[in-house]
Amino acid sequence: MNKSLKKYRQKMAKTIILLLCGMLTVAGCTNNDINSDLIASGTTGPLTWALDADGTLTISGKGEMPDYSDELKSPWSENLEDITKIIIGDNISRIGDNAFYRCISLKSVTIGRSVNNIGSFAFQFCSDITEIINYQETPQVIEDFRVMGEHWGTFGRLYKPNCTLWVPAGSVEAYLADNVWRGFHKTGAIGNPSSIPTDTGGIEGQLKWRLSNDGILTISGTGDMPFYSIYGTRHGNSTHPQWYWVSESIFHVIVEEGVNNISNYAFYGCDIITISIPSSVTFINGIPNSIVNVAADNPNFSSIDGVLFNKTQTVLLKYPSNKQDTSYTIPANVIEISDYYTFFDNKHLNSVTIPHSVTAIGSSNFWYCTGLKEIINHQITPQKLYSAFYGVNLDECTLFVPAASIEAYQVEEGWSRFANIKVIQ
Repeated sequence: MNKSLKKYRQKMAKTIILLLCGMLTVAGCTNNDINSDLIASGTTGPLTWALDADGTLTISGKGEMPDYSDELKSPWSENLEDITKIIIGDNISRIGDNAFYRCISLKSVTIGRSVNNIGSFAFQFCSDITEIINYQETPQVIEDFRVMGEHWGTFGRLYKPNCTLWVPAGSVEAYLADNVWRGFHKTGAIGNPSSIPTDTGGIEGQLKWRLSNDGILTISGTGDMPFYSIYGTRHGNSTHPQWYWVSESIFHVIVEEGVNNISNYAFYGCDIITISIPSSVTFINGIPNSIVNVAADNPNFSSIDGVLFNKTQTVLLKYPSNKQDTSYTIPANVIEISDYYTFFDNKHLNSVTIPHSVTAIGSSNFWYCTGLKEIINHQITPQKLYSAFYGVNLDECTLFVPAASIEAYQVEEGWSRFANIKVIQ
């Protein structure tokens, strides 16, 4: 809605309320009501609501809030951008589905002591919430699920590292143990700021883990990391590492000496910036999309400027999706770009240079590298490709090859899909 039109409607609503209060003081309007800066108000199901000029939406009454949808929008949907604070009264038992969906200016939420259920997507895309004050002693039923690592559900896309959850003093442990609420890494007792722990952690198989409030996950101990299968298998349910539930708060990972491996899906859903790998890690099944720093004496792996290689640096294993260089030249001793997702989802790269030494390029390597504008490939014989450039605009990305090889690339499956194949200058 046009902002000037919205302000006009708000002004008219306030004027009407003032006029009604002037005529209907016998019905309960007080001087405080007349002098208040009320923007809008009304009813929803058995409840009443009011939004004042400072952005506070107060919902009161007794009973359940209705569910909302595209067909039945919340009555405050015209004012979503104005809402900065929400107060849910003590006698309300449920917050409806989609109740505050896309309240993009929302910073603070207070939930009354009787609210025992919060509906699907109720606070989805409310990404700027910095505090939730929850007076319910028993953790409410809320949902959280992930699509391609992204959180959805009741608090989907809320940036939890910036949000503090306050709960009754006797309920802190219960919220920290709940499968969904424990995703709020900073959880403390209402009225007691010092109750927020400086870190959290536990035991994962033979190993220990600890997550600090500054986002550093440290994995220590001696032995193997357990096998994880977040999607489940024919023979069992999905399994997650314990830190999965606080994955949004993990920014750096330190794997200490003594840990033998990095398991598949160990860091699924984590937006990791850096990971440090010691000499004791000899097997990596799940390579995170992050800057990798490998100990110099590791017998199996090495790293150059955050890029992961095998020890002899003949195989490029992982180029981080969060590495922000716009161009990259693969080292001249590399003969193979690994089998899967090596450059996957790096949107910063505009140019990649492949030396003549590279004879093999695995499948899915450049998937969703949407910033690519050129590939400079010095290999005379076209490498076999198997869907390596899915999601890349091959009409706009130019392929440069040796002059003697241009016809070979034009007919080679995979490379022939480039609309512009030119000679390296």
